[in-house]
Amino acid sequence: MIPSGPSMVVPVVQSPCSNNIFNNDQSNDFNMSGIEPLSDSLLQLHDEDQKVVKRRKEKKPVVKRLQKHGALSTINVSRISQLTPRCKKFYSDSLILNKQLNCLKTRCISFKSRLSAAAKLDGQETQNKAKGRRFTMEEKLLSLSLYKMTLLKVLGENVKQLKNKDKFCVILFDEVSLETQLHYDHNIGSVMGFKDNGLGHTQNFADHSLVFMIKSITKKYKQPISYTFCQSSTNNHDLANQIRMVIQAVTSVGLKVIASICDQGTSNSAAIRVLKNYTKEYYLRRKENNYDDIFYEIEYGNERLKIIHLFDPPHLIKGIRNNLLNKNLVCTINGERKEARWQDIMDLYNLDNNIQEVRMLPRLTREHVIPNEIKKMKVKNACQ
Repeated sequence: MIPSGPSMVVPVVQSPCSNNIFNNDQSNDFNMSGIEPLSDSLLQLHDEDQKVVKRRKEKKPVVKRLQKHGALSTINVSRISQLTPRCKKFYSDSLILNKQLNCLKTRCISFKSRLSAAAKLDGQETQNKAKGRRFTMEEKLLSLSLYKMTLLKVLGENVKQLKNKDKFCVILFDEVSLETQLHYDHNIGSVMGFKDNGLGHTQNFADHSLVFMIKSITKKYKQPISYTFCQSSTNNHDLANQIRMVIQAVTSVGLKVIASICDQGTSNSAAIRVLKNYTKEYYLRRKENNYDDIFYEIEYGNERLKIIHLFDPPHLIKGIRNNLLNKNLVCTINGERKEARWQDIMDLYNLDNNIQEVRMLPRLTREHVIPNEIKKMKVKNACQ
């Protein structure tokens, strides 16, 4: 049994090519049911919806605002090009000072963290005996980094505990070879790897480092005190100035420098001649003729320190060995003329080498005797 009442007819969607989507009967049924046709409801929008669509279609022009940062914002300037030449100079200086300030803040934070780590590390080893404490390489570097900026102060405190005879020392300096490369140091905000003598750097790449060390005469202690970067070798006048500055700094902490030692390098010999010429000029201006070339003097306050220069004995032995390879040594002993030849050493080696059972010179090898197999730059073979 079919219930009475208005019946709802499901709309039938026909193909778009048809002329009429709904017939008259279907439209009447829709009107009676209160349901609008689907095609009409999609096209009709409320007033509020039309306003929203209209706003979205209207694109407002985007206004680009220049962002002002730092010191320029305080003077209402957006670009550096708007500044005068003098203001540009002040602005660049302010940027450098600001970078240095940030570096100092970073150093302060880093120093505090390293100090706390070192204090914690020291507390861990207090239970062990002094000679039984062991530290890793990282722990040693961490502890030594605390003395980086106060090396002379720490050295001065240790010198106060020494006896007067233990304060006499010598200055040693030599150059070591380095691999050429560049490195950016975040702490100081600059690129490392160029020539730097401590007073300024150049644009030349550094491949050597000049190292100064102090060595006691009566006590067993030695300490590297200074290093600079150079290319190939240090200029003789620059090296002479560094020797003067190092001796003055070491003297200021209480040590007594009596000699300087280096090898027979060309720049080293030239720098010592420069220092001796300065000393000679000082005596000539004072009209004193009692100066000889066995020492040079360094000014320290109102004093003049006498320093005797010595060449490294192992390097002297190496130089004598290299000269004996192609030259004979002639000398007079007790009125009798003597001559030394390298061939005599070779004959001794061959004679000892022919002994089958027991050799008298077992450590003497071909690298020590045969000229073609000798490494002329090796000091240990000449001194053994």
